[in-house]
Amino acid sequence: MKALVTGGTGFTGSHLVRSLIEEGMKVRVLARPTSKTDFLRNLDAEVVIGDISERDDVDRAVKGMDKVFNIAAAFRESNLPEKTYWAINYNGTKNILEACLKYNVSRLVHCSTIG
Repeated sequence: MKALVTGGTGFTGSHLVRSLIEEGMKVRVLARPTSKTDFLRNLDAEVVIGDISERDDVDRAVKGMDKVFNIAAAFRESNLPEKTYWAINYNGTKNILEACLKYNVSRLVHCSTIG
């Protein structure tokens, strides 16, 4: 089984990556160019550099995956511009959903910070 984790460099996502690898899954992580990814590579995770708000980056990350865990999110405490929240939390999620349909991903798990 192959799984993509978005948000894999964050607290929740990094623990999920570790657990999935321990269970024997091949794990790919979509990470921003500014993210620290050495620890993921040391776990033997494949790292794809890209942006969840960019459809082509998401397509490249989702293609070939059996499962997708969408953990990426922008938190209100970050004091980011409103457009950044929309780009990540709305457009990013939309890109993930569309790519999962396009590539016939069997399971999508979405983790939301908005509730």
